[in-house]
Amino acid sequence: MSFKILIISSLYTEYLKQYYQKHSFIINTPFDQQYLHLLEDTSEPVGSYIKMYNKLGIDARCIIENADFLQRQWAIENNIKTTDDKHLIYEQIKSFNPEILWIENINLVEKDWINYLRSTVPSIRLVIANHCAPYNSRIIERFKNLDFIITCTPGIRDDFEKNGLKSFHVYHGFNPAVLDKINDDNNFPQNDFVFSGSLLMGGGFHRKRIELIESIFKENIDLKIYGNLEKRHKIRAKQSVYYAINILNKIKMGGCIRGIPLLNKYEEYGVTSISNYSKKLIKATEPPVFGIDMFKLLKNAKIILNNHGEVAGEYAGNMRLFEATGVGSCLITDSKKNMEELFVKGDEVVLYDSFEECIEKVKWLLNNENERMKIAKSGQGRTLKTHSVEERCKLLISIIAKELRK
Repeated sequence: MSFKILIISSLYTEYLKQYYQKHSFIINTPFDQQYLHLLEDTSEPVGSYIKMYNKLGIDARCIIENADFLQRQWAIENNIKTTDDKHLIYEQIKSFNPEILWIENINLVEKDWINYLRSTVPSIRLVIANHCAPYNSRIIERFKNLDFIITCTPGIRDDFEKNGLKSFHVYHGFNPAVLDKINDDNNFPQNDFVFSGSLLMGGGFHRKRIELIESIFKENIDLKIYGNLEKRHKIRAKQSVYYAINILNKIKMGGCIRGIPLLNKYEEYGVTSISNYSKKLIKATEPPVFGIDMFKLLKNAKIILNNHGEVAGEYAGNMRLFEATGVGSCLITDSKKNMEELFVKGDEVVLYDSFEECIEKVKWLLNNENERMKIAKSGQGRTLKTHSVEERCKLLISIIAKELRK
């Protein structure tokens, strides 16, 4: 069964800055050339999934809503004169006439907007979303406007279903085509131990991840960090929300939270206290690396550290599981209920149940090179065989096709 699918997505703002600085020539090229070049460069799933859908016979495109130069070029070539980003997205949806509209921006799933799309773009049969990040009751309510949600862990799927949302669980996947791009011209240093990713404060994010890294520092283990730290003003804003919500709850006025737009929007920040980054963490953190460069960084690391965000709960499923193993590095990751469904413990990846166990196993891996290499090779073999983007796309196509037949 074939169908037309349009994915509305965005890319990390910092990645786009780096991308346009590195490839400044691209902004003066036609839309199609810009579009294909960006999808080829990005390491985020939308690029590899769009290409794989097309390879499998699905007519797929995406809108990268925050790629301003790309969006501007589409408007110029299609004679659309507007300064309203949402209207520009609407014109692109109308132009493509998708049967499946896949939305990854929670700000675009408001009831009125979805109803307007359904009534004015008659080709649309299903409106769906993909969400693997922290969420709150406001987001849950918005998702009720959709036909179903895709998410990356069994735990999030189960919670969505408890809240009345039809949801399907599909793990992230690795694109083997990346390997051809990272073996040559890889100028990243050879590192023993690397963490690459976000270190965000607040409910559902990375408090335990940050605490783990601080514990590793105390052991004087040389962990190289390429991370995304939040700006100080954003941390202060989150702290203010936390204190406001907790004061209202303490004086038994928690019911007012829903009536205060700012607190209602960020109610998840009222769950856990929010600290400042330590000076040592700030000093040790190199700027984040994106796109093909991120895969090159991982490839040149002996060991990759992974720790799931709190939103994952008891289940594993983040992208780093498959990125690190896919490029052939040894992955050490937090133990979760479903890990043995994904990898063989000790043979394909290394698991830990505590900070102390993580530190102990990292030291062991650094002192046992042959065993580390054996685990890395087995982990890569497993990912290339069973956790590829192609396998994930086939599963997604079957889910969508089944829903279309209903």
